Amino acid sequence: MRARDLFFWCSFVALTAHAQYPYAPPPEEQQRVLSAATQFAREYLKRLPDFTCTRTTEHFVASAKTKEWNSQGKVAEELSYYQREEHYRSIAVNDVPNKKVSFWVKAEGWIETHGNFGEILDNVFNREMDAKFAWNGWDYVGGKRVYGFSYHVARHDGGPTSGRCISWVAFTTCKSQTYAYHGVVLIDGDSLEIRRVTHVPEDLPPSLPSGSESVDYGRVTVAGAEYLLPAADKFESTTRKQLFRNDSVYTDYRKFVAASTLKTKIATSSGATAGPGSSNVPARAARPIEAANCFELRDQVARGKGSPLARAWAAAAFNDPQHAEPQLRAVIRSNADGDEVLAARVQLGAVLARAARWREAAEQFQAVDTQREELPEALAKYPPQAVAARAFARLPVTDSEDGFTVPLIINGHSAQFVIDTAAAISAIAESQVKELGMIVHEEHFSIVDITGKQVGCHLAIAGELAAGDFRLRNVPFCALEGGYGEHAGIVGLPVALAFETMRWTRDGNLEIGFAGAKRDLARSNLCFDGSLAVDASIGGRRLALDFDTGNDETFLYAEFADDFPDAAKNSGEKQVYEVEGLGGGIELESAELSELKLRVAGNEVRFEEVSSLVDPLPSQCPGCYGNAGRDLLRGLMKQGRSVTIDFRAMRITVDR
Repeated sequence: MRARDLFFWCSFVALTAHAQYPYAPPPEEQQRVLSAATQFAREYLKRLPDFTCTRTTEHFVASAKTKEWNSQGKVAEELSYYQREEHYRSIAVNDVPNKKVSFWVKAEGWIETHGNFGEILDNVFNREMDAKFAWNGWDYVGGKRVYGFSYHVARHDGGPTSGRCISWVAFTTCKSQTYAYHGVVLIDGDSLEIRRVTHVPEDLPPSLPSGSESVDYGRVTVAGAEYLLPAADKFESTTRKQLFRNDSVYTDYRKFVAASTLKTKIATSSGATAGPGSSNVPARAARPIEAANCFELRDQVARGKGSPLARAWAAAAFNDPQHAEPQLRAVIRSNADGDEVLAARVQLGAVLARAARWREAAEQFQAVDTQREELPEALAKYPPQAVAARAFARLPVTDSEDGFTVPLIINGHSAQFVIDTAAAISAIAESQVKELGMIVHEEHFSIVDITGKQVGCHLAIAGELAAGDFRLRNVPFCALEGGYGEHAGIVGLPVALAFETMRWTRDGNLEIGFAGAKRDLARSNLCFDGSLAVDASIGGRRLALDFDTGNDETFLYAEFADDFPDAAKNSGEKQVYEVEGLGGGIELESAELSELKLRVAGNEVRFEEVSSLVDPLPSQCPGCYGNAGRDLLRGLMKQGRSVTIDFRAMRITVDR
């Protein structure tokens, strides 16, 4: 899971292998045990004191095919229980104090689960749930024989829900569904206290996550009194083609005080068990980290629900550096949560990079993490790209195999270049650099192409790039190592942003440098969400897509079939789809949709034979559902005389 792309989900189950004994307790004994457990569970939350403990979780991930577990890391949290609610605060990751943990380590993501201190018991023993119990056999927990009872709860409106939440730094939106569930309760044979509870949801749709958890309880002394509290839990979840597992232990219980100390002991969970688990059960309340699209963020802010960081982030996403930069710097100067400051630095770095202020961008990224951000560092010591002459220009466009190609003049030499709105930097074959009078510098860096592959570059700078009478100076290029065949070069997003406006006309021209529209955030349908994203809808439901004029045809990511099942239900048989990038092609499993109708910029565009990926493909836009290629522009151009992209107003419009 590339989990910048990342998530947090949760559910509960672990199936218990019960030992068989030659007899079952008589019905009256079973009823006595169940009555004692029920009374205990219903009073449980009322009896719990306010306390703090350390929860240490080892996170694992595995391929669904191999089922070989690999460590994602160990996370220690300070868990405080007060006002009958759980409150979590991260202490350390891989034994590194939280304040020193890399932002990118956190961004990789892992599954988190909460709710073990009573919610799981309430879902079994609450009167409203009307659980049906049955004898399930004897078992052992911690070497002691325990009573085993199975239970079943029918779907209930007030019961637990399973779902997926989409989170941006500033807000979260969720979809959820109630479900029926069953499981096992293990009760101590002597004290009649609950020792283990499992929870297995039933009949959830495949679009919702699968997962499982069991919780073990033990006697713990807090402030001089003994309580039954969680000792360990085990959680497993299945998401598409990956499995996730958490092994947690609870240690260092103590009385809660408002100013809690973070000098807690980090335990290892290697010796703790919470019963065997099952991985094919939907998650109950887990939340995967997966950035929601920037249009949703914009709408949240417009409704007054945004924090200062959210407002700053929205301004940055919609290319309003005049407001974004001071707001982001204010967050950085504030005493805000450390993660908010890190997030503000990342976004400020992106704002500065889009303005070609490479040195300042590099400083922000370096302040976030010791991990290098190669492109800003490589460009930091060179003069920034700048507009030497802003003028209207009309260029002939050829819709070629390479893309929408236009003639440009580099240092007085003419060459054909593709306009690629998904390219973070312009690119050219190393063999062409000298022909165009460009200088190759010693700086070496990597870029990531559409397939997720890293492609090596040497830095080359064009002293002048002319598009008609429009002229740029100091334009950076990735000089592709190993050549780039006979393909046209690429002018990427930095050049497109410098043009500010671009208009594709039906008579085969590209016009640049004309006056743009007035900024109107509510009407913007383009934003920067890691990459350039376009706002679209299908059947009245909104979705964002990577806007990629460097790719010929639109295709959909694996998330589309999960969240738009009605649109995907008529897909054909599985097939192989090849995605071609600068670093070569990769083959992915996909299903073909015979038709897809997207509404973009107030116009419906019909696509035929659209590939919907089954295999995951990394995207720089974690909230996007697909990659909109040049066929989107072609479809829009059929409905008017031209299509305009305006980077000041952040709008794509059809001109009639």
